Amino acid sequence: MSRQALYLLLTLAGISLSWSGAMATPALAVDDLLLLTVPGIAAATHLTGSHAARVGGLDPNNITATCLKCHQTQAAAMGASAHYRWRGDAGGVSNLTGDVGKLGGINDYCIYPDFNWLAKLTNVDGKAVDGGCAACHVGKGKKLDTAELANPTLTNIDCLMCHSVKYKRTVSLEGGTAHFVPDVAAMGVSAKQAAADIGKPGRDACLRCHVKSGGGNNNKRGDIEPILTNPPFTHDVHMSADGQKFTCATCHKTSSHRIGGRGTDLREVDNPAQPVSCTMGGCHTATPHTNTANLSRLNKHAEKVACQTCHIPTFASATPTDMFRDYSNTPQVNAARLYEPWIQFQSNVTPTYGWSNGTSTFYKFGDPVAPQANGRTLMAGPVGGVNDKPSKLIPLKRHLAKQPVDPATGRLLPLKMGILFQTADVNQAILQGVAAVGWTLPNGYQFADTERLQGIYHGVRPRTQALACATCHVAPGQPKPVDFTTLGYALKNPNLSTCSSGCHGDNSGEWTATERFTKVHSKHVTDRKYDCSKCHNFTRL
Repeated sequence: MSRQALYLLLTLAGISLSWSGAMATPALAVDDLLLLTVPGIAAATHLTGSHAARVGGLDPNNITATCLKCHQTQAAAMGASAHYRWRGDAGGVSNLTGDVGKLGGINDYCIYPDFNWLAKLTNVDGKAVDGGCAACHVGKGKKLDTAELANPTLTNIDCLMCHSVKYKRTVSLEGGTAHFVPDVAAMGVSAKQAAADIGKPGRDACLRCHVKSGGGNNNKRGDIEPILTNPPFTHDVHMSADGQKFTCATCHKTSSHRIGGRGTDLREVDNPAQPVSCTMGGCHTATPHTNTANLSRLNKHAEKVACQTCHIPTFASATPTDMFRDYSNTPQVNAARLYEPWIQFQSNVTPTYGWSNGTSTFYKFGDPVAPQANGRTLMAGPVGGVNDKPSKLIPLKRHLAKQPVDPATGRLLPLKMGILFQTADVNQAILQGVAAVGWTLPNGYQFADTERLQGIYHGVRPRTQALACATCHVAPGQPKPVDFTTLGYALKNPNLSTCSSGCHGDNSGEWTATERFTKVHSKHVTDRKYDCSKCHNFTRL
């Protein structure tokens, strides 16, 4: 739209504009003029920021073209990264190979990103709102098909998503294809100003997407809450201004736009050369406890128990998280006033605990479901065990779901989420999703129980809030927060007590119920040097 045409439209709308100079050469650019339509916001005529001198000729609808003049190499690196491709190397997965990721896989949250990409949806109030998995993609809206994955279109990269604090965007359907444009009204500054004031990504850049994964604040991850923008020391000692003042990049080291770290339910590895651990960079040693009466015992635990297991006693302490998503139930209305699957939220959740050796296993899209002993098909989870030397005990969010399944083939079914979001018609969402991948349902569909085990890593509390010994090692007859039998710590003969295991009579009376666990182990392990396999089904590693 020309400046003259915009001026005419605003005048007809009763908005008065004035500037010095001729009508043909107003001092303000179009995106500056748009700011005048927002009450209380004044247009800025002078750009500020690190790149103020470089964006004078910037096209607000093609910002990346200006970035590419200097940053072609960096854009190419970004185009090859997991943050752009949503796929990567399967080096951390035990049952998948090659190029894997969010695309091409089905999940228990929003189900199938491949065709739930980007859209403008109409909510229950008749208002148009942005929708689709690509709302958190670092591209400008182009669908990542096979060709785009192999040879990324660099002008489709949205550099400002990570490098501009003030930048915001919205979905536009102009031209017939959903794509992103700068949301000047939401930013409160012009697109040029957002592009002028850029720098290395800070904490806000990461949280703007990762907080919202799963469709809402802390829905998916459980440990990535809005409070991490500026957490108190009692919530996270590393990220707090009163603690270490870490940003995300402090631990998630980056090289060539490849970011280190991988959760238990992430298929791809983006930067295998930069794994995240408490001992990286010399932050902590393998024997981290140096100022405690239980020094030897705690450091011995650290050999098999991950630091966060004791130092993150609960998650979702500030914002509730999605713990059960039921596609068979009546949809509900969310904060955006769209329908969404029925969700059970919980706060202050005590983690589930499990073994992890750093690798994971996944349900593969198109395979028959394979219920475990608990009746649920595992969508994603860590690999490990008590007898696996590299394994450590880690805290997990156990997300449950009820997902549509084909009773004939056993395949979990994709849904067209735009239909569910706008109409609450789960049936049509399933039928059209199945048709979109070329499948049929001669016997209709049913619903399968699934679970996902997601690692918990953020929200490390002060040591005064860490789990105490008695939290896990409770006296006989008391509720047990940790299922040691499931974790592999069962006795060889479950019909015998600890003391009457065939070695001697029951001498447990010499200790109180509270003392029994520690005293038994001290006498047999510390004093007599017995291996664990003397009484259990595992050996000391």
